[in-house]
Amino acid sequence: MLGSNVWRGMIGVDRATVIEEIDFDEESDSVVIHVRPRRSTKRRCGRCGVLAPGYDQGSGRRRWRALDLGVLVCHLESDSPRVQCPTHGITVAQVPWARHDAGHTRDFDDLAAYRKFIDEAVSRRNRRNGPRIDVERAALRPLPDRRTCDFEEVIVTVTSSSSFTLKKVFYTVPSRLIGHRLRVRLYDDRLELFLGGTHLNTLRRGRSGANGAHGHVVDYRHVIHSLRRKPMALLRLVYRDQLFPREAYGRTFERLLEAGSEKTACRQMVELLAMAHERACEAELAEALAVGLAEAQLPDMDALRRRFAPRLTALPEVVVALTPLSAYDVLLTGDAA
Repeated sequence: MLGSNVWRGMIGVDRATVIEEIDFDEESDSVVIHVRPRRSTKRRCGRCGVLAPGYDQGSGRRRWRALDLGVLVCHLESDSPRVQCPTHGITVAQVPWARHDAGHTRDFDDLAAYRKFIDEAVSRRNRRNGPRIDVERAALRPLPDRRTCDFEEVIVTVTSSSSFTLKKVFYTVPSRLIGHRLRVRLYDDRLELFLGGTHLNTLRRGRSGANGAHGHVVDYRHVIHSLRRKPMALLRLVYRDQLFPREAYGRTFERLLEAGSEKTACRQMVELLAMAHERACEAELAEALAVGLAEAQLPDMDALRRRFAPRLTALPEVVVALTPLSAYDVLLTGDAA
């Protein structure tokens, strides 16, 4: 039986994570490693990391996708207790192996680290087979002139909600594509969208949850126009957390809900998102919202409208000098010569 240190190295976690048990789930055909934070670890808010008292045991045990063990899918499973954060209220406690609200461990979330892990594993395997590879290399034929197909091509139809679903993942696209049939090239890490032979856009590839839940790849700029017509739809969106482009927007919406009515909170939040999109100030607006949150203040909508209003620039004065008609008479009579 491998020791705990070896298992921690294989799945990419540190000594703050205690491995309790290792099972094989035949239903999902995956290795399930039961873990918990070390008992000396104080409970902290999953959003900001501040020490916080415990609230309850949350919704029970949950799973995080970890680095694969060879050809076997691997998940970490643990309790998901909640804490009472002085800033963010009731939220899931911080865990050492994953970011807040992530469905994967930290190493798996980092695509570059995951690819490095695969390269190292393949290299170790190939070193043992080095002599045989050298014999086979002499018999290898040249590579083809054109690159082989490394994507899956699928046809999707954009719905009236400016979206489509593919492989149990919900994607949003610009509203001008509603009703169109798109040709999607599905790569390992991205989606390439085509309308006929014209390349339209590239989207990050999403993944469905370990428990079969749908994933979401959402860009607020794709749906903000429909939200402006129906702001209250924001309250019930299943992908609301993924809609906010930065953490400050999500925290601001929570504060607005606590301070006033749902209708007012939705209307103001949609206006903030529209402002970020239409005036190209997403990062600057997020900083302003973060300052207000730190000072326990609600957004001052009038002040934000003035601050991020379009700059009025004076139109240049264009002077047009008209040529006198007599000049044409001179050209026609030839007197100019």
